[in-house]
Amino acid sequence: MGLQRAVGDAESALVDKACDMSFLERRSKSKAGLDGSRWHQSISSALSIMGVGIMWLRVILGIFGVMFLFNAVNFLLSPVDAAIGLGMELLDDMGRSSQVGDIGGFFLGSGAMLLLGAYQKNSAWLRAAAVMVGAVAVMRILAWGIQDATFATVFIGIEILIAGVALYAASSFDAEA
Repeated sequence: MGLQRAVGDAESALVDKACDMSFLERRSKSKAGLDGSRWHQSISSALSIMGVGIMWLRVILGIFGVMFLFNAVNFLLSPVDAAIGLGMELLDDMGRSSQVGDIGGFFLGSGAMLLLGAYQKNSAWLRAAAVMVGAVAVMRILAWGIQDATFATVFIGIEILIAGVALYAASSFDAEA
């Protein structure tokens, strides 16, 4: 009888310990934001209070996409104005080809991804656009830190905003599906 009671107590202790561990693991993941839902719920709540729903996210992303496509077309039709708008001078020869091709291509591709993601409610397109736009912000910051370029506060802020909205919308689209 004493042995059975000791085994029963040991089993109880192990079960209690296992329950405590899973609780602690869930709590630490939640506190660290590793469960992925906590930050999304917080932002969702804030945006719901402001009246921003899925449709508004799609509209905002569509506006960003159209703006990017406008920049792409502007690099083709009026490259001098497009370059000045980004704080650059239009280069000659191979430099001009690189400016129009690389920068125009970035705006064309990113704008298309933003529009496709918004229209199709496709999170993969939005995440791809966020990576592209976010990478530009990172490179601008690195150019400032390493190459002594001017810190482009406005451009970096806009790029972070666009990348953040795209990532939030992608998460919202996934949660809705």
